[in-house]
Amino acid sequence: MERLTERILVVCGTERIPIERFPASSYTRLAVVRPVVESTDFETPTASEATDSETAADAELAIVGERVAAYLLDLLVVGGGVVAAAGWLGGSRREQFRIGGLLGLAVANLYHLVLEGRDGQTVGKRSVGIAVVAGDGEECTYTAAGTRTLFRFADWLPAGYLLGFVSIALTERRKRLGDIVANTVVVRNRSESEER
Repeated sequence: MERLTERILVVCGTERIPIERFPASSYTRLAVVRPVVESTDFETPTASEATDSETAADAELAIVGERVAAYLLDLLVVGGGVVAAAGWLGGSRREQFRIGGLLGLAVANLYHLVLEGRDGQTVGKRSVGIAVVAGDGEECTYTAAGTRTLFRFADWLPAGYLLGFVSIALTERRKRLGDIVANTVVVRNRSESEER
């Protein structure tokens, strides 16, 4: 006879280990949390079975101020390089402005795609101590980072990330449109939030 219990287990490969056996500082993300049926013949859940409600619900979400600070730092990193390159490449102010606009668009999109796809953090996010993760608690993929980047244009509407801010304010897990479509969420890094 199977019996439903309310123990929290950590899924490690094919093992389910009671969370009590882990010191709080020994894990960085809790991937799947769900009620467990006690039985000797259980199957390990797959990542595709996880939903937002079953994921690391205890993950500390990044606040708007942290996201804005990270964005401004990224703007300085990318913008500074683009302005310098446009000045070096262009002749007249008009040419520098055009080159800077096109170069900035390309570089900023690649910057977010590559860095968030690699480990969920741009230079700004790393400095602030936040990261993009998948909705199931796994690392952000290049596909998810690309989707977030594409929807950055919609988040900017009508100006200055207004639609993105509204979306963050109205969604339970503080998601902008790009996060909703890509099924990602921005969280505080557990190791850095524990130090605070």
